[in-house]
Formats: sequence, C-alpha cells, structure tokens
Amino acid sequence: MTVSATSSYHTKTFGDGWEYDISKVSVPTLLTAGTGSFDAGTATSADQESDEKAGVMQGICPLWSLEENFALLPDSIDKIYVRKTGVDHGDSHLQFDGYMTAWFRYYLMNDEDAGKAFYGDDAEILTNPNYQDANIHRGE
Repeated sequence: MTVSATSSYHTKTFGDGWEYDISKVSVPTLLTAGTGSFDAGTATSADQESDEKAGVMQGICPLWSLEENFALLPDSIDKIYVRKTGVDHGDSHLQFDGYMTAWFRYYLMNDEDAGKAFYGDDAEILTNPNYQDANIHRGE
C-alpha cells in the first residue's frame, strides 16, 4: 500500500535514491493520494516541466502518477487507486486510515465485510463523496 508515492517525475528529476520499480510488486496494492495542490499539482503528465509562470506544477503524487503506477502494477494482482478530496500531501498519511485498515483486514484476516469497502456492485469507496478518481482491478 502506498500513500502519495513520489511520482516518477520527481524521482528522475532529483535522482536522490527514491527511484522505484512498481512493476515488481506482487501483492494486492492500494494507491492513495490527495487532491490538494502540493499533492496533485497541475501537470497532466511526467513530460511537463514545472513552470510557475505558466501555471504548471508537478505535484508529489498527481493523478497521472497514480494512473502510471496502476498501469505498471501487474494485472495478476488486485489493485486500486483513489484520491481523497481536499487533502494535501502533508496530511495524506493521516487521512486514509479507515480504508487502509479495511484493506489489511480484508487481505490479512480474510474479513469479507472489510472487502465490501472496495469490491462488489456497491463498493463503498466508489460512492464515498470524500473520494474521487477511483479505479479498481481484480487480479486475474
């Protein structure tokens, strides 16, 4: 599980040892981030350079980064990404504890009720007004 993982833009730009290869992850993965400006930024891809005068800022974990990481995770695993509205990077680790607890209960304790937060026709995370941009994939 990741909370606002640093985007590939920043790991390449800073080259400070934070680089990662998410395609090697082989366990169910929940990716989360916030929609606040520091987390989300305004850039729509890794190819955009931050340019304050042009209004382009690379966030720490923008939507494009969640989509990129989601696509790089193997399709053989369960994987989800979601963003919490109105939350920024510095607070994101404090904001996802309910869903993180449900994620771990489902996968580590076989708690089927906890799994309802993510899976099924009425998965809570898809209808919770505090969250947006959810994408869910059940492993093959």
